[in-house]
Amino acid sequence: MGDKEIIFELDAIEEAVPAKCFFTVAETAHLLDESVWTIYRMIRMGRIEATKPMGEWRIPRGALVRALQERNNYNLD
Repeated sequence: MGDKEIIFELDAIEEAVPAKCFFTVAETAHLLDESVWTIYRMIRMGRIEATKPMGEWRIPRGALVRALQERNNYNLD
């Protein structure tokens, strides 16, 4: 896959994620096609960034986009 194709796919992933700042665990699970328990496990293991304001986990949009990119094996580091 060429660089232009990868950039196009990365842009498509970015556009596929709704434009909001934070997502609930349930929303994240739906977008990643995983169970909510898997998302909790990913948070606990540090595989996805999350914050817990007011006792409810929230996943920042950037962390969700990175998780989608990693799922598609795009190592951007």
